[in-house]
Amino acid sequence: MEAFRKIVGILSLFFVISMLLKYQDQPSQRNQTNRECSAPNPKTKIAFMKTHKTGSTSVQNILFRLAYREEWNLVMPSIGHTLGDMVSHLHADSISMVPWSKMMEKQGYNMLALHTKWDHAQAKLIMGEETVYITILRDPVEQFVSAFYFYKFEKIFQTGLRGFIKKYIEGGRSIPWVDKRKGRNQQLIDLGMEPHQTLDEEQVLTKIQEVGNNFNLVLILEKIDESLVLLADLLCLTLKDVTSLKVNEMKLAKEELDDHEKDVLKSWLW
Repeated sequence: MEAFRKIVGILSLFFVISMLLKYQDQPSQRNQTNRECSAPNPKTKIAFMKTHKTGSTSVQNILFRLAYREEWNLVMPSIGHTLGDMVSHLHADSISMVPWSKMMEKQGYNMLALHTKWDHAQAKLIMGEETVYITILRDPVEQFVSAFYFYKFEKIFQTGLRGFIKKYIEGGRSIPWVDKRKGRNQQLIDLGMEPHQTLDEEQVLTKIQEVGNNFNLVLILEKIDESLVLLADLLCLTLKDVTSLKVNEMKLAKEELDDHEKDVLKSWLW
């Protein structure tokens, strides 16, 4: 099995390199006028809701390359790498306090692509009209497993993932959100819900409908190749423009969950 995985890895790397070589002499989409896509006018305002442990950093890098090439203005905090503390919602007032705010009042922003607790109305105030809204989501079970190891939950809960499932979930023990946001249903929290709201089915269904209405494209990590093709089409880019390597991927060994344990997590999460 290990040899098979290495072979698959080598073939995957070969495929990426071959794609890069194939398109290396192809001019950037911004310099083409005959490319057919669903939105023929190149987008100049993009808001990317960067969710946690969903492959969002790879997508962010694709967008940052676009912004660098086009010399766009990015929404950035004065310090740090997130917009807000991730517990309070995104707010236009906090952006207005940055040292370059006067310049942005005249020029405007072209891209928002940092971690934040989403508020769509506030994002629209920051970005203005004609903005394309994008996010990425992942199977909730896989997202939680990735987060469990990335945030070192085993130290916080004093047990590994399988022990967590047995002792805490099946055992009916109280499970707090770490730092008031990490853990159960984190993707919904990223999208603006309060932790306790994610336990209410009606409110979750309302949020799902809201995301469907507000976002032009929701990428799915389990369908990332297809999602990137749709991203390229939406932004009128070439396939070369959306080529990326995995970033911030979890390297630690993970416990193998059996079908029952996966089902327990699936029932516990959204």
